[in-house]
Amino acid sequence: MKVEKKNCRTLPAALFGIATALCFAQGVMAQTLWHEYLISGSEDQFTASRFLFTGPNVITNQPIQSVIDAIKADAAGNPCVIQFGNEIETIDIDYDYISFESGSSGNNWGLITLKGKITSASTAVIVLYGGVSVNSTAGIINTAPAGGSNPQSYGIMHNSTGTLTISGGEVSSPFGSAVYNNSSGPVVISGGTVSTETGIAVSNNSTAQITISGGTVSATTGIAVRSTSTGLITLTGNALVTSANTGPNTGTVSLTGGTGTSTANRLVIHSGSTVENTANSANAKTIHSASPGAVDIGGRVLAKSGYAVYKTGTGAVNLTGMGLVFAYGKGVDNVIYGAYTQNDFSLIVAWDQAAENTNYARWSSTDLFIEAVYPYSPLPIPLATATWNEPNRITYSHGSNMGFIEIDGVTVSPTSIKPSARVRSTNSAQFVQASGRTLQLRFPERGKVAIYALNGARVRTFDLGQGAHTLRLNGLPRGTYMVKSTSGAWKQTVRMVVR
Repeated sequence: MKVEKKNCRTLPAALFGIATALCFAQGVMAQTLWHEYLISGSEDQFTASRFLFTGPNVITNQPIQSVIDAIKADAAGNPCVIQFGNEIETIDIDYDYISFESGSSGNNWGLITLKGKITSASTAVIVLYGGVSVNSTAGIINTAPAGGSNPQSYGIMHNSTGTLTISGGEVSSPFGSAVYNNSSGPVVISGGTVSTETGIAVSNNSTAQITISGGTVSATTGIAVRSTSTGLITLTGNALVTSANTGPNTGTVSLTGGTGTSTANRLVIHSGSTVENTANSANAKTIHSASPGAVDIGGRVLAKSGYAVYKTGTGAVNLTGMGLVFAYGKGVDNVIYGAYTQNDFSLIVAWDQAAENTNYARWSSTDLFIEAVYPYSPLPIPLATATWNEPNRITYSHGSNMGFIEIDGVTVSPTSIKPSARVRSTNSAQFVQASGRTLQLRFPERGKVAIYALNGARVRTFDLGQGAHTLRLNGLPRGTYMVKSTSGAWKQTVRMVVR
């Protein structure tokens, strides 16, 4: 690396070493910060300067897109940081938008990092094309009014095959889509807030994968995440996806359209992540899926009212690992609509909403319902419990799956009853084990087994007495089936693959 030592040799000898160090540091700073830019200005007069004054202005008093194009040429394909305004001011580009687009060889963008804050009332604030990749910690806000000239207003429109990463800051479009993905490039949200009021916070219209691993994706009354294609949506880490949506055929997460097999995953919710609907309406749904494909739940899906999961498309809802699904209702049948399976230490919990504004005794299980699977094992499996606890919580436990749910409008008395009290359970130590063409069952009393194809057709039924049973399903065509077993108050549905 060449470092220019201006005037260092003309200084007194005692200061020569210090000056040399300062000149060297100045040269390094110029090299390392050369591709960091600060945009300032207003209306149609914007200036881009190299950050910390390491060089002359790149461009002065020009329209915003001309400023962006000048930065592209100056960065010459190297990674760059673009900050909109200083730590106080916001850059308002009025009804314009910014386009980041890769050009011919030698005129491409490197990785772009966005900081600061920018607003626009245009169709979009920022649009990505070509193979551009962006990491944003900026505040990017579309201020277009509801019912205005730009009803489809976006914070970021992703038309690139590169990766859009939101690791902090805010992306918002109150009445449109905060993030609209229309290309094969993936979207990763690892921090910050992506929000809307009545629109869609994250909208996926492609086969690209949407990964939410942190931060918050929220809609006031709109849709937090919507997919109209086959792109996989994955929630992991401490991600929170929330809304108070009550619209017909929608939910906090809404899966519509797309083609594919009933077993292909469309939505995967890993342990630690949460999807919730906070609306107080019987029409509310946390997850609404009208698309083919499976929904796997290993995290938390919570509903204040209505259904936690409403599945009308082919494919099952699969509760795995530390999965928890909670909703108000007079039983677990009010929590999930559609076929579902359970395994591991997953739980379905329901609370009789009619009991709102009630004072419950601590450790009691009054008005609570629970469903859990007890895997076939020679070792004892801990019973699943759901009990009231201070100050206004439902505490749940099944093996290593433990936690609590905050409930508004409920008080819990510190007066304790025996903590060994158990919630009414639909699985009390029974099991259904499916392997190949064989079903192993153990019933507490006389019961029935019904086997359904994924199109809903019932293909086999069995009436069985109390005790253990082994069923061999010879002659059943290869494919995936749902096995529904009932015995008294106990019931269980599992998925079986016949090969």
